Amino acid sequence: DEIRNRLFPFVCGVNPNDKYAAAHLREVLEDYPGQFYGIGELMSRHDDLTALTYGEPPRADHPAFLEIYDLADEFDIPVLIHHNVSGSYMDDPIYLEEMKNALAYNRDTDIIWAHVGISRRVEISNLLEITDEMLKNNENLYYDISWVVYDDYINKDAESIQAWAKLIEKYPDRFMIGTDVVGHWQNYTKEVTKYYTLLDELKPATAQKLCAGNILDLINVEVK
Repeated sequence: DEIRNRLFPFVCGVNPNDKYAAAHLREVLEDYPGQFYGIGELMSRHDDLTALTYGEPPRADHPAFLEIYDLADEFDIPVLIHHNVSGSYMDDPIYLEEMKNALAYNRDTDIIWAHVGISRRVEISNLLEITDEMLKNNENLYYDISWVVYDDYINKDAESIQAWAKLIEKYPDRFMIGTDVVGHWQNYTKEVTKYYTLLDELKPATAQKLCAGNILDLINVEVK
């Protein structure tokens, strides 16, 4: 029970291009009330995972996705999305407008943008500036800094870690750490402790928000 009380599952496993996705999610949320604290991680513009998928690639502003945002608003839960900001080896954020459309569609829906829009082989030189501008213009946007974005961008060198720490201090309620580890608990400690480099650059109160406070506030959970 102690471990179960520390787990806050999100519901996923739907095709975000399917117009019935929101209806399916509604059924799950209504059949298991209070069991799920968010929706996601849903895939949108996920390099190989979507490039090799038959049919129309998922995108954050697809009509089926928009219905999911309305559902999340109704149930007052966030949506976690993997949406690459660009394609592989491109310095142009060609998919940024799709995320802007998603955020503007329903300002009452909180969206967590997984990995700051970065994936393998996604190389954006002005990611820090894009992140700052997106947070400035979208109060319903939150960033998860797990996976490759931390090693490739945030913790790349001393200058990078200081620049990102400054941005996080500017928006202390809008970032959260994660492991992006599924079913490989032997890597959990390594994935969590790697953030110490960043946390040491932050004020203690901001570090606490990044580690736990922000996500708990977002899912309306108070941990005693």
